Amino acid sequence: MRIPPLMFVLTAVMALVSMPVMADVYFSLADFEKVSAPRFSMISAGGSTFAKLSLSPDFKLGPVDLGIDTNLYIPLTAGGYYPAEFNSLVLRRIGYDHNRIAGFEYGRLQNVTYGQGLLMSNYDSGAGGQTNAFSNEKAGVKGYVRLDDVTVKAMYTASNVKAARITYDTPLEMMGVPIVAGATYVTDEDGLNKKIDSNRVTRASQSGYAFDLAYPLGGDFMTVYSEYAKLENYSDGFSAGLRGDLLGIFGYKAEFRTFGVNFVPEYFNRTYEATSFDATRDMPGKKLTGFLIGAYGNVMGDYVRLGAEYEMYEDRNLLTAALGWQRLWDTAGVVNYKVPFQNGGQAIVSSEIAYYTNGPVDYVINWKQVAIDKNTKTESYAVGLRFNLHKMFPSFPF
Repeated sequence: MRIPPLMFVLTAVMALVSMPVMADVYFSLADFEKVSAPRFSMISAGGSTFAKLSLSPDFKLGPVDLGIDTNLYIPLTAGGYYPAEFNSLVLRRIGYDHNRIAGFEYGRLQNVTYGQGLLMSNYDSGAGGQTNAFSNEKAGVKGYVRLDDVTVKAMYTASNVKAARITYDTPLEMMGVPIVAGATYVTDEDGLNKKIDSNRVTRASQSGYAFDLAYPLGGDFMTVYSEYAKLENYSDGFSAGLRGDLLGIFGYKAEFRTFGVNFVPEYFNRTYEATSFDATRDMPGKKLTGFLIGAYGNVMGDYVRLGAEYEMYEDRNLLTAALGWQRLWDTAGVVNYKVPFQNGGQAIVSSEIAYYTNGPVDYVINWKQVAIDKNTKTESYAVGLRFNLHKMFPSFPF
């Protein structure tokens, strides 16, 4: 898709006035394109190089969604490191929803937030490992059941993270709108002890619970909320704030936070499976008070999405940001940046860019850098060729 610069600006202004936004601060390339074409990639990880040939078809079987990855990895470096996430056959996704009353999903669990996010926020079961490759060891299952005013959710991952949540639309109302009460419990009985290259990602076992209240004062326009959370091996924390969608122009979030000694906000978060944590090393050892502010927007409808959150505390300021776009000027891609609260202020950065040639072969560049802890980083990258079989063979079924 080629758009003249002036037309791009005019279209963006019109879209900002009319389109709703999505409040998230992480994107994947799959959010902006749906492609199941065969892909040939060159991957560098752990000092070794691999050739990869993959096919990722999606199927719709009545009410069931099914996605499968088939991969062939060929080591090009003799006697080198072979990442554990290199699986030949992966059940990427299977999902079912029954009239929004009950449903389940198996696969890579992303953006899992229970409650208001003080305990579990945007958890990603597939964030760990040396590369972005999805494997059976990065999978999980989650489901829900809704009965009148009560909703129950639960999840379980291959890394043994378990979570459950119950919400209740209480009889307490303000202006005819009920106050929603919720309770959450999350546990990882094993903690983390994973080897990446010559490094090891470690976390002690941890459990936590939270209680929260939310009141949608103006529907999507504004929700007022508060949450109390407790990490059993550390301390507790409290948050209160408001979030919403302002007139369809942009999303926002503003939150006050106060934490006991060594309490970690959003402990089970997007980078949980990828980073080490030790309270004596990574935490200030004192009570903290701070604020979180966030802004999220769409430009040109769904073509460009962006979001950013900024946390301010006495001894640390943390930024999370994401940018993603659909096909514009022969590229589509995502860039993600996050400085987690709990790994010494070290950033985690990833990007995935697709370049369209308008021929039978497109290019995909993938890069990931993870700060395992304050002193250790790992890096991987891949350059791939993606074959457009619809142009080569118009009757290709996927």
